[in-house]
Amino acid sequence: MGNLVRETHEAHGVKFHFGRTPAAIHDRHVQLDDGTKLDCDLVVVGIGVRPNTHLAEQAGIATDNGVLVNQFLETNVPGIFAAGDIARWPDPRAGRIRVEHWVVAQRQGQTGARNILGAREPFRTPPFFWSNHFDLHIHYVGHGSGGDEASLSGDLKAKDASVIFSSDGKLSAVASVGRDRENLEAEVALERGEQFHAS
Repeated sequence: MGNLVRETHEAHGVKFHFGRTPAAIHDRHVQLDDGTKLDCDLVVVGIGVRPNTHLAEQAGIATDNGVLVNQFLETNVPGIFAAGDIARWPDPRAGRIRVEHWVVAQRQGQTGARNILGAREPFRTPPFFWSNHFDLHIHYVGHGSGGDEASLSGDLKAKDASVIFSSDGKLSAVASVGRDRENLEAEVALERGEQFHAS
């Protein structure tokens, strides 16, 4: 479960327990690592996935936590491309990354298809995600890390805010609630390597 626990109540909405992990799961409750007890009827655990690179390795394709590709999504074997959850590509902002999200897979698939047809188009689109939690819609663009600086613009309680993540003075990611247009503007700024200023 990493370091985020989400508690959902039908009548009261969603409560997040950031930085917490389950210490024990019992018949009718979960105890967190800080001693908090959460009553529950059902526990859903997201454990993540590990990319299956066995076939690629047998074919002589380079792997390292996924199939390694260049900026054109081509592997070390000329004419062989990879896209989506398995592809680990050199992101111009975050270094070599692999992202498990269908939007990234869709965008990489489009770029990969054009490159198979000879376009030689680098994949520069920043990762983009969204997550819906009842009436709370979180949009995230970019690829931040645990060491990034975070600054808040707006009011999170009013569900009108952006959190801007930066590293060494450069924008790395933006998470927003209620600011869809601003998130799209951040995506363009990341793709072009431009400055971004939240409203």
